Amino acid sequence: MDLLKSALAAVLLVGCVPDLDSDESTVVQARVLAIQAEPAEVTPNGINRTTYRALIADGNGVRADVPLSWFQCIAQKPLAELGPVSRDCFSTESGKLVEFGSGPEASGALPSSACSLFGPNPPLAVGGEAPGRPVDADQTGGYKMPIVTALQGEAGQNIELYEQRIICGLVGVSREVSVAFATRYHANANPFIAELRAVRAGGSLLLAPDQPLELAANEEVQLEVLWPTCPESDVCGDGLCGPDETAQACAADCQPLRGCGGQERYLRYDRQESELVTERESMRAAWYATHGSYDFERTGAEPDPTIGGTGNTFRAPSSPVSGTLWVVLRDSRGGVTFRSQPFVVR
Repeated sequence: MDLLKSALAAVLLVGCVPDLDSDESTVVQARVLAIQAEPAEVTPNGINRTTYRALIADGNGVRADVPLSWFQCIAQKPLAELGPVSRDCFSTESGKLVEFGSGPEASGALPSSACSLFGPNPPLAVGGEAPGRPVDADQTGGYKMPIVTALQGEAGQNIELYEQRIICGLVGVSREVSVAFATRYHANANPFIAELRAVRAGGSLLLAPDQPLELAANEEVQLEVLWPTCPESDVCGDGLCGPDETAQACAADCQPLRGCGGQERYLRYDRQESELVTERESMRAAWYATHGSYDFERTGAEPDPTIGGTGNTFRAPSSPVSGTLWVVLRDSRGGVTFRSQPFVVR
């Protein structure tokens, strides 16, 4: 399989301007709508395995029978190259892609060199060349390793990039700060969809995944996706492990780690101020449907513990049809979850 045949599909991943006339929320041909990793954030050591689950759909709904290949990319991006990852991540001929599974689900262990390739650790020299510079953290203080999928569909190959968040620790700080970060930083947990609701003039309807939402032709309905509300402060014994708790001081909440499922608070090292700060995640929702249309392809919520959800207007098609809609939640630290909802237009 030659991923270069899918160069056009990969263009959007390397910094080009998308087609403004295209509607990404309408699902017609088979494609990957989302990828979820469990756990959402890992320490790469070559041993612990991460499980990946892809949401694949086409105009008929969810697909589990479409060939999907999974790759780890071990290519560090050159400084002069545009885009989030190296171009070598989209070519099997580069020797930088390691296949680790096939099908809607796959699992693999991240290499222990990931924090040198994609994190703050000094990169190793390769082939007599001078080593590159360490990678800067993203705005949440984290680092990511590229995971690439190749989906063989009716329209050819579709390439999708997922950036697996990795824990690398801090470099270039005092021992005191390093220890504090290591004990208080908790791996991200995937968000959780608490409710999906349809809001009409007559009231709100809680949707169930096995019960189709009934709509009239051309009906407009407000869809709301809700996630759990995360606390503003940490209390040992409340069932959640926050950045002000440690596994030693509050094993009941932190062993095993118990995440909130919403816009979690987390620890970040502020290099400008040279101190540890507590932040809260933002949340983004991507909306898809086999038929009908939305006001927006994406909605979301900024870091605010009082919001707890986001909404979008869905317009039913003008003729009777059965279809499926999806909402994909992504938090700002790379956590992902998704929900399918059938609907029928009478």
